[in-house]
Amino acid sequence: MIAALLTAVALPRVGTLLRPDIDRTTRKVALAIRDQRSTAMRTGLMVTVTGPSVVPLLPSGTTLAEDGFGEQGLLFFPNGTSTGGRVVLAATDGKRAITVDWLTGRVVVGPAS
Repeated sequence: MIAALLTAVALPRVGTLLRPDIDRTTRKVALAIRDQRSTAMRTGLMVTVTGPSVVPLLPSGTTLAEDGFGEQGLLFFPNGTSTGGRVVLAATDGKRAITVDWLTGRVVVGPAS
């Protein structure tokens, strides 16, 4: 009886542990964008992030719902500032936005509105 109870509780959770969720994916992409900002500051060179460069980071079933980085992409300057922009990631379990502040270059993850 205990084994049946454990199976009934644990089995549904195993599937969600194996499936990437939108929050985890968004944090992963935001970390990659922050890394590009750090690269610009460390090297003293301008670094560009584009929507298509984000797509390979997305697991199956997650899409780039909105590319708000513009035609030229998001530019990070050596002083840490940026051109700013926003991308929205979407999956079956919701949507999340990654916003980059133009003045500070700060990368923020939040709900997509």
